[in-house]
Amino acid sequence: MRLLLAVPSDSLSGVLEALLTARGFTVEQEKSGAGVIERVAANEPDAVVLAVELAGQLDGIEVCQKLRATSPQLAVLVLGPGADENLRARAVEAGCTGYYSVPVSPTALVKELESIRPKA
Repeated sequence: MRLLLAVPSDSLSGVLEALLTARGFTVEQEKSGAGVIERVAANEPDAVVLAVELAGQLDGIEVCQKLRATSPQLAVLVLGPGADENLRARAVEAGCTGYYSVPVSPTALVKELESIRPKA
């Protein structure tokens, strides 16, 4: 399963990439919202995991909305502050497949991704 990971924190993205790679995922990374949209348009992955806060002018929720418009079947998981219910509601309204609070449980995120992984 090909995964695009868009998380600005190098420490979190490094941990997630190592964990996901060990579980058989192919992981590419991107830091900006515009970069995520460009990469998905050029070579759509099976899923995108993106933070609410991204580099550049587009935040993760805006990226999710744009991805939904062009790739409605794409799994999009959003990582954001757990205490901000407004952000969670905006992410759900934008069409995210799942919303995870930061600090994120890597185990829960892997389980979600494995549940949407195409069966061999």
